Amino acid sequence: MYKKILLICGLLLFPSIIFAGSITIKCPDSIELNKEFVCSLNGNSVSGVTGIDMKLSVSSSVELLSVVVDSNNWQGDGEKGDIKLFTADTFKDDFKICDVKLRMKEDSGTLLLSSIILYDDNVKPVQIPAISKQIKTSEVVTTTTKKVENTTTKKANSEAEVTTTKENEKPTQKNDNTSEEPVISSKYLVDIQIKNYELEFYKDVFEYTLIIGSEKKLQITPTLEDSTAKYQIIGNNNLKDGSAITIKVTSANNESQEYVINIETQKEKKDYKWLFIAIISGVIIINIIRIIRSKVKKK
Repeated sequence: MYKKILLICGLLLFPSIIFAGSITIKCPDSIELNKEFVCSLNGNSVSGVTGIDMKLSVSSSVELLSVVVDSNNWQGDGEKGDIKLFTADTFKDDFKICDVKLRMKEDSGTLLLSSIILYDDNVKPVQIPAISKQIKTSEVVTTTTKKVENTTTKKANSEAEVTTTKENEKPTQKNDNTSEEPVISSKYLVDIQIKNYELEFYKDVFEYTLIIGSEKKLQITPTLEDSTAKYQIIGNNNLKDGSAITIKVTSANNESQEYVINIETQKEKKDYKWLFIAIISGVIIINIIRIIRSKVKKK
């Protein structure tokens, strides 16, 4: 009898459901430069998903054309990479999210999903780590044919030309002042370290979102790809929800690149659900014990 009471109490006090979900990015094996291609975003969940909220961004070498949401499953859109979807159903196992139309401007680039929040069937938000996908164009192998000249004929022609022009030829002075190659300096970072926080950094992704506590200023340490470049941190004061920190990198040849960190603050939510469950459970346990005692006294 007491074992049953403990089992009932455990079920009442700990009615938790383990949530498990993931998102995968699938791109075609063959991608051509400056031609449109489609990558698909797919999800998988054991407990069930009713909503998705995430940020889609690409590196400068990739052009984001559009986000096509699977309208058979979802309501919402992904305009400018801000994907916000919901459904009246609950998706489990494998399900389609959307297609992303892209164009490669260079040989390689990065597709990044960040600030990913999945909502379970209780409309409870669960945040999962950022996901990145390296994209490369297909390698094209070209074959060139080298023309072989008749060396004997070439030598005879060159000797005749030298004999004809040698008498009138004036000695020329060799110019040893060769032009120097321009200095090449990088305008990129290789890492951004933020004290007490982890930022999943990619060299060619220039915008990020960071959720912080109550700090008004962050301790940021950028790492330059080229030691001859310089950087400047802008907006790292009086931080609040919606603030933006900009790290501007300027190379030795005066080219610049900016990295932007959008700030979101943690909002405290008062949740009285567990307090209510604890009170109800306590009342039920007291009543069960009273019933058992009354039956024991009667016997």
